[in-house]
Amino acid sequence: MHLIKTLLPLMAVNMVNAQLDVTDKGAVLAAAKAAMGPLQQYFVDPNIEGKGSWKENPDGRWVVQWHESGIYQDLFFQYALASGDGSNNGFATNNMYASAASGNGGDFLGGFSPNESQDGRWNDDIAWWALSSISGAEATGNADLRAFASTTFDQVWMSWDDQCGGGIYWSRNRQPGSTNPYLKSSITNVQMIDLGARLGHADKAMQIWNWMKSAGLVIENGGGYVILDRVYTNDCGAVSNDVFSYHAGEAMAGLSLMGQVDEAIKVFNGLKANFVGGDGILGPNCDVLGCSKNPSGYNWPVFKGLGYLYRATSDSGVRNSIASILKATAASTLSHCNTNNWDCMRNFGAGAGFTLLSPDGKNVRDQFEAVSLLTAIIIVNGGGGFGPSVPKPAVSTTAVVVNATNAVPSRSSEQTTSFVSTSIATSTFNSTSASTFRTSTVIITATAVAPAITTTTQATDSGNSVNGGAIAGGVVGGLGALAAISALGYYFYSKKTSVAKEGPFAPSETSQFMSST
Repeated sequence: MHLIKTLLPLMAVNMVNAQLDVTDKGAVLAAAKAAMGPLQQYFVDPNIEGKGSWKENPDGRWVVQWHESGIYQDLFFQYALASGDGSNNGFATNNMYASAASGNGGDFLGGFSPNESQDGRWNDDIAWWALSSISGAEATGNADLRAFASTTFDQVWMSWDDQCGGGIYWSRNRQPGSTNPYLKSSITNVQMIDLGARLGHADKAMQIWNWMKSAGLVIENGGGYVILDRVYTNDCGAVSNDVFSYHAGEAMAGLSLMGQVDEAIKVFNGLKANFVGGDGILGPNCDVLGCSKNPSGYNWPVFKGLGYLYRATSDSGVRNSIASILKATAASTLSHCNTNNWDCMRNFGAGAGFTLLSPDGKNVRDQFEAVSLLTAIIIVNGGGGFGPSVPKPAVSTTAVVVNATNAVPSRSSEQTTSFVSTSIATSTFNSTSASTFRTSTVIITATAVAPAITTTTQATDSGNSVNGGAIAGGVVGGLGALAAISALGYYFYSKKTSVAKEGPFAPSETSQFMSST
């Protein structure tokens, strides 16, 4: 097991902490525009690889992981799509070319090699880069960026087979003895829903969503969906009981873009029930449990998904709830920003893990978090469009009935307060009661045979086993009490154990590989 757990001290920094009025459209646009400067400022030597990405693990010190560099590029395109300001698109586009063209194949596997598994670049990793590519195509009209996304969609789709009824594998290597050859992860599948919706593959996107529901990875409870983390094809009945907030973020985005707004709202309801506390989204809250990466990165896709759903729905209650969550989260997340220049980066001290090499200890992840949050608030305040201007026609979904023994216990009732702003109508802020868990996420035991237990834990990121992202337990157990336990890791090996390429990926007879045109 490779689990990094580094409790990062909150170092004092000289910052101006005047509160941003998130209901002031002009002020939010100005803040976001200013924040793009610090977001680019340190993307220079010695912090970068020279191939469109941050350095990942120089001399054994983690900086920014490769898949996060893909998410980083998307921050610029998402901002442009929300605000209409494309002044940073050239910077991000150049980085996309540098990464995709490195193998002369216009993909993120070093050339169009669909049968190849490259160490450190698994299906979820390359999918983050593909999502940035399609965002770039939407923001700029660049056909090459769309081609990068389309090629990657094809490569990842090769990992679909009929084991456990369908689904896409997390890794690209099915060989016995390789790392997690049987694991089908929810993050990879919801990424492909988002990507498929934006590439015009609504049929495949809904095929994935329907499979996730039938496989027990999506559980309906109290009007909301809880998305469980993974299933193993050598034991299809043993669905993981871990829940991570970014599953909901990507699912909300893809479903909203396909016109599956009712489904997206159910995902949102599940997100609220399990992740939203009195001060906004707490998934994860590194100040509560500590993370090896602070912020961990789980919320970046969540903010995007909230913005997509806000734009897609006409339900005023859902819109007001999203606005309330973002307002409360901003009050917490942006509190350490210097509002003179919107540099939100704390300094955790020289040598701290997951911080920059120069300035040593500078926490660039804070800027990722701030920009992704501000972009979502721009949309709530009536910012520009993003993705397809008209949602795709609805595709039928498969109804899945969950046995009562598998249902997730309901959460405690929520208290509500209201606020009225100048640019957002009266909104309801869902602040959880004192008995509701106030950490990052929820671990759910939802099987007919295993009794539910209540725990508060810390675990690894579904995307990388080197990430000790915080998660929390939220299932009502026999005594209904919280019990803090040690870090929980479910992956026994890291993706980053070697630099050599793994053996060729041999798709099963039922794998599908089709050209995305």
